[in-house]
Amino acid sequence: MPNRVQDRATQAWLPAKFIWLNILPLLCMAAGLALAGLLPQGPEFHFANPGAITIFFDGRWYENIARHGYHWDPAHAASYADYQNAAFFPLYPFIERLLLAVPGAGSQYGLSALSLGFGLWSNLAFSRFALRLFPEARAFWASAFFACWLASCFLWMGYPTGLINLCVIYCLQDYLAGRHFRAAFWCGLGSAAAPTPVFVAAALCVHGAFEWMKDRAGYAGAGRLILFGLLSVGGLLAFMALLFFEFHDPLVFLKAQNAWVVKPPLAVHLLQFLNPVRYLIVFVHVAHIVGDVACHHLLATAIGRDLADIIFQFLLGFLTVSLGIFGIVVTYRHAHLRPICLASAFVILGYLWFVVSTDSYFYNGVRLCYPALALFLGLADWAAVSKARPCAILGIFIILAIAETALTKAGYSVI
Repeated sequence: MPNRVQDRATQAWLPAKFIWLNILPLLCMAAGLALAGLLPQGPEFHFANPGAITIFFDGRWYENIARHGYHWDPAHAASYADYQNAAFFPLYPFIERLLLAVPGAGSQYGLSALSLGFGLWSNLAFSRFALRLFPEARAFWASAFFACWLASCFLWMGYPTGLINLCVIYCLQDYLAGRHFRAAFWCGLGSAAAPTPVFVAAALCVHGAFEWMKDRAGYAGAGRLILFGLLSVGGLLAFMALLFFEFHDPLVFLKAQNAWVVKPPLAVHLLQFLNPVRYLIVFVHVAHIVGDVACHHLLATAIGRDLADIIFQFLLGFLTVSLGIFGIVVTYRHAHLRPICLASAFVILGYLWFVVSTDSYFYNGVRLCYPALALFLGLADWAAVSKARPCAILGIFIILAIAETALTKAGYSVI
């Protein structure tokens, strides 16, 4: 557990060098935006509103909800050409709506600043959390890896990425400190922003159940565990109640997502999830794509750019899962960090559950696995034995974060 020196370090505001870590992702974003003009326009560029220079992809859907509310037409539930905003969770657009009520604050720049503010806040919160868990040098590298993670570009695009990270960080921090109902509050708040905190809630409920059995806490302990579980998904339950009130169907958000991904039946989905061959097929699929890209001269044609986009997403998604598993294994050596390991494992498993419902390649991983905090803690723990290791890892993250930002701005759907 953290020693008294570390406890005193977290009582005051973070050391200056931790605050300066927020400058790194901003520099990565700036470099990526500058380089984007040198790239051929990607397959999604023509869908972009020329005036929406800061809010991209899903960020436009959150803005749409904030301005116009939810809409749902069951006749077009699975129409790829008619996405519906009922697929998106309500917390972030609700906060955006509050911002829109402030005169002059509802511009594209204002909404982008909102998401960036949550992102920078989450970076500082993670730094403070890491200082409670590790010595200062190791906490610094964990914070640097988190701040310069490949998905840092989503912090300015109008996504709730920073808000989700913030809720998960505060949830796990309180859970480790024994403040379980405060942890449930943060997790429940996060579950109103995205599905990811629901997986964190499931992990903590599993951990709590094992603790309940070990301590033989009886009916009172079982009651507390049930209450914890309900509170930790309270935001999702409130969203479902809202959908039932508006559209008489609490599962509208799942049905609306069929426009993007038509999920197989539950039994088939489970078999695919547990079948290792399913994941190996990904490599065959991508090998064919590589050959197609070579035939189309990489970025010289629209088809080549689309296929190159798939390859880049696959490589980053596979890298994310691999690093996540590695970080969980390394962090598991610390007994007091095992709830974080379990929560991170559930985040990775939740992502793989999503992957097997798609066209069999890893994508969206750098964003959806961001709250797997053991990834960053484990990397920092592993890299601490050498001065070169953390510098090399950080350098790779910075290069890939710049590339992700540049491709996003150029119209490639690295969402």
